[in-house]
Amino acid sequence: LDTSGSVSNDEYKEFLSEILGISGAFKGNVRMTTMLCDATVHTALVDSTSIEDIMEHIRTRRGYGGTSFIPVFDWLKENQPECKLLIFFTDAYGSFPEYSQWPVIWVITESGDEDRVPPNLGHTIKMHH
Repeated sequence: LDTSGSVSNDEYKEFLSEILGISGAFKGNVRMTTMLCDATVHTALVDSTSIEDIMEHIRTRRGYGGTSFIPVFDWLKENQPECKLLIFFTDAYGSFPEYSQWPVIWVITESGDEDRVPPNLGHTIKMHH
């Protein structure tokens, strides 16, 4: 989850709602690693299947700084190279890596700019209220 200063608290709450929806769709049958990142990874909860633990982990936002998506990719490379899918909740205002070794879905806030995502870095989905 993008916790940078350009993401509003209301948008962040929408991120939390979407994560609840994703978890509900899989009924706890998927392991999720959740990370809070602005220009650095502030915290990561690794391989949780408990939506209660996940929500507790991400409920308190950390960050509000500038935005770089690169630390998340670096963290995954070092800690979870077997990642199956990266879902990035963001407004897309930040620094992108050159490439991704994983499939990526960029979930872009309504005020965000999905055209900023390089075409070689995955698919974008625009959030709407």
